[in-house]
Amino acid sequence: MPDRVTAQSPTPTSSSGSARIDRSLTDELRRITLLQYDSLIETLSSLNDVDDDIHSARKAMKRIRALLRLDREAHRREARRRENVTLRDVARRIAPVRDAFMTIRTFDLVTSALPSGHDTAAISAIRNHLTASHLHERNVVQHDHRLRLEIVDELSAARHRVALMPPVGTGRDTKVSDFDMLSEGLRRTYRSAQRSYRRAITHSDVGSFHRWRKPVKYSRHQLTLLRSFRPDTIDPMIEQLSNLGDILGYEQDLGVLDTAISAGPIEIDGDPVLTALFEIIDRDRLERQGQALELGREVYIDTPDDFTARLRRDWVTGRYRST
Repeated sequence: MPDRVTAQSPTPTSSSGSARIDRSLTDELRRITLLQYDSLIETLSSLNDVDDDIHSARKAMKRIRALLRLDREAHRREARRRENVTLRDVARRIAPVRDAFMTIRTFDLVTSALPSGHDTAAISAIRNHLTASHLHERNVVQHDHRLRLEIVDELSAARHRVALMPPVGTGRDTKVSDFDMLSEGLRRTYRSAQRSYRRAITHSDVGSFHRWRKPVKYSRHQLTLLRSFRPDTIDPMIEQLSNLGDILGYEQDLGVLDTAISAGPIEIDGDPVLTALFEIIDRDRLERQGQALELGREVYIDTPDDFTARLRRDWVTGRYRST
């Protein structure tokens, strides 16, 4: 499974994604969003290590999209949609590199569970095919300088537009707190993940688990913004969401691997080794789906309103302790 990411530092820094307690939460949302844009643009401009840098860039885009969802002001709806679409489209253009890389990694994990002494000819042929696909996708991004320039220009323009937007809540009623300006975004993201969880219970298909993963990640990034106010209560929530995201991520990787092998040039029918390979993939997917549903029962026990009320109490407590 992919490495788990949890917030451990008790003192938030500019790069941690956590807001500083002594500053306005909405100002911090804007600052951290722009920092993520800067990191993203720098990463894609250099691409020193294509696989690692593409992975870092995709994570930065998910963080930005999660933070943009905290802004629910109606008059900025079209602006938010535009930036979300820009990030989504860029992510899709570079996704094949990461998908191909993870397919090889997942293939190696799955084949390590095959019985010893199996015929390696078909396994070697599949891995060679997956490796060739990965090299092709990596070379496209690494050597197509026009593509990279277009992507960096699009992201730089997006960063400029976001920088010109005033912080969330500018001109608001002073009686409305910073947290309350963001609470609707927190509630909606939680509600989306909770609904996806419930759909996965009743519709145990590939798409249900894949759609569930996205709001889970958005929620984790949003909670990271708040963790400095009450790390003792928010960190365990972040860790749960991180674990859930990892489980759903590996379940998705197994599905991508299944599709890659089935659509590949290697003859599958009647090969006992490949039959065993698909059995392992199916078994592992069912196991991860079960783990995700079990953890989901713990994560989504609250109603969306109770969830945001609990976070508001943490925010108030954190602000009180800092004074």
